Amino acid sequence: MILALMMVMTVSANAFIYKDARKEALFLSDKMAYELSLTSDQYEAVYEINLDYFMCLNGVADIFGTCWERRNDAFRLVLSGWQFEKFLALEYFYRPVRWVDDAWVFVIYDHYKRSRFFFDRPTAYKAYKGEYADRPANFYADRIDAKPLSANHNNAPVARDSHPDIPNNGMPPGGPAGRPGGFGGPGGMGGPGGMGGRPMGGPGGRR
Repeated sequence: MILALMMVMTVSANAFIYKDARKEALFLSDKMAYELSLTSDQYEAVYEINLDYFMCLNGVADIFGTCWERRNDAFRLVLSGWQFEKFLALEYFYRPVRWVDDAWVFVIYDHYKRSRFFFDRPTAYKAYKGEYADRPANFYADRIDAKPLSANHNNAPVARDSHPDIPNNGMPPGGPAGRPGGFGGPGGMGGPGGMGGRPMGGPGGRR
């Protein structure tokens, strides 16, 4: 039982295999699409960027290494100004991985149940396998037709109550970041005084 619980939150401290990287990239990207109000094109790009990052993790030094910096540079091009500022402010998006007891720990699961999904899988979930992980960040500069000026737009990814193979058990009380009483509001996990503003540890401390 204890071993099963540990497996829910961590992955062995080896290089990621594609199957594990894809699973974590999908879960994280789905929450980014919801909280950052991504368009469909942004959702596709964000999934690819997150997959590239997870596939790049071979050891603790990689958490905040070149691949992390490349991920941030790519998001700076993919996201609008207000989306990128919110991305930086939310610890579980900006620094999604920690190293605890010789294992990867995914910070997003402190905020969402593993079974919770908001959108259908991006096309890249089946089409992209990380074969271009070393491409420069500016690859994405011309891929986004329009970046939303606000959270209110009509180009969101296709909503989905649940994936057919993953039950949808809802998310923690309070809602997502940026919503009243949610993780991003005052006193919430991602807001002032909440978990999102505290050091998360990792090699060399907070960066």
